[in-house]
Amino acid sequence: SGVNWWNQLAGALSPVSINDDFLIGGTATSAAKFSYTGIQSGNTIASASGNLIVMPNNGWGGQVGIGTTTPNQALDVRSSSIFGNQQAFDITGVPNRSKIIYSNEVTTTTANDFFLAAGSLEVNPAGATSRSYLGALYNVVSTSTNAQNFTGQMVGVQGQVSHRGTGTLTTAKGTTGYTSNNNIGTITNAFAGKFGNDNASIGTITNGYGVYIASATNGGGGTYSNNYGLYVEDQSLVGSTSNYNLYSAGGGSHNYLAGNLGIGTTAVGNGQLVVNQTNFAGSSGDIFAASASGTTKFVIANSGTVTIGNSTDGLVFSPTGGGPTYSGTARPTKKITLSPEYAGAVLTASGSAAANGSMTSDASPSANFRTYYEWSSTQVSLNDYVVAVRVTLPADFGAWNGSTSMQISYNTESSVASTNKLDVFIYNPSTSTSVPVVYRQANVSTSWTTLNIANTDLEDSPAWNTAGQTATIYLKMYASGTVNKTRVGDITLNYLSKF
Repeated sequence: SGVNWWNQLAGALSPVSINDDFLIGGTATSAAKFSYTGIQSGNTIASASGNLIVMPNNGWGGQVGIGTTTPNQALDVRSSSIFGNQQAFDITGVPNRSKIIYSNEVTTTTANDFFLAAGSLEVNPAGATSRSYLGALYNVVSTSTNAQNFTGQMVGVQGQVSHRGTGTLTTAKGTTGYTSNNNIGTITNAFAGKFGNDNASIGTITNGYGVYIASATNGGGGTYSNNYGLYVEDQSLVGSTSNYNLYSAGGGSHNYLAGNLGIGTTAVGNGQLVVNQTNFAGSSGDIFAASASGTTKFVIANSGTVTIGNSTDGLVFSPTGGGPTYSGTARPTKKITLSPEYAGAVLTASGSAAANGSMTSDASPSANFRTYYEWSSTQVSLNDYVVAVRVTLPADFGAWNGSTSMQISYNTESSVASTNKLDVFIYNPSTSTSVPVVYRQANVSTSWTTLNIANTDLEDSPAWNTAGQTATIYLKMYASGTVNKTRVGDITLNYLSKF
């Protein structure tokens, strides 16, 4: 129309009206491929539809600056909030670059916390969902068709703090993870950090470390006051039913610890295991306890007493009460054998109505060289005589041992009790002077045999079942008619020892 809409001045081209919007590719803002709009209102806004390509020219440029006129990277963004709410930012397909997104900031602020990168994802689903929500996801994968060897590393996420100043940094955390329940809802499983390995194909993982803590180093030669490879704070303060600072699951797994271990103490010295009960929360607890299938097998008590098994069936060592002391099924079996002539035994006719006969002691090859007492009488009717022996239960006596707690070997010439026999009476004067603990009468056998007396007989009232108690065993031997004789051999006491 012959109207000039442009001005050229000092090497710059501009519209005659400097308040006009600028559109390319369309006469309306919505249709334009490239536009500067909002100029009349004083709000300079640039927008482009399609691809916006910035390329270097003759070795200069090719960088985009947002919030700066001197960009130093392909995309240099300088703002208090780089990416606003509900904005998507996606950079893909950038080959052969060491850094796709890189930010190098220097801050001098002391008034506020400073975040190099920060974001918040607020989850508000319309209904129940099984979806996963991730604040950040980083994944490093090798191409499935790539057969090259990687001698470097692949790291999904790395956090690092490097203090290069000369002042004091109170706390440095390379990586921190927290979970928090801030309402009346329930978190079924809360993991502040969860790690694991998965060999998901037929490949090989040579060494799998769920968590690997590398050795601390002091390459600069400075002062390293305290070093903890793993430090777990007290987990018993939250009021939960179970509190474990360290829990290793898996009954078939193995746990290995090299070096020294201190329980309740940090002063482990050169000992492999040092336990200090005084640092425990309760003074009456056990220093050490081991169990299998819910049954205690080994205990070191705070008093220093060691129990193998338990107090019902076990072995106890006491630093003040001596030991070992056995109990229950742990008690070993011991025996006391008295062979004729019994030590301290006496011959007596006390309580005998007729005592005409002969008492001898002998040993015979035909009786397997056993020693025995023999009572014989030429009288037609029964005559008797008594061998009496006092026996004191030893200090280690714990209990009688079953149905053969006492055994008396004997032999009679005849199997008829009216011609010869053996009566046995046992008295414990500390429990009764008139009623016998046990009595067995009219015992006969033409071959050497054993009279068995059970623990239940010796433990009934009156009883003989306490260490240090002394009982008198009366062996009343009967004989008649010259050939009818009674012989008595060994007396054996079988008991369970308590030490």
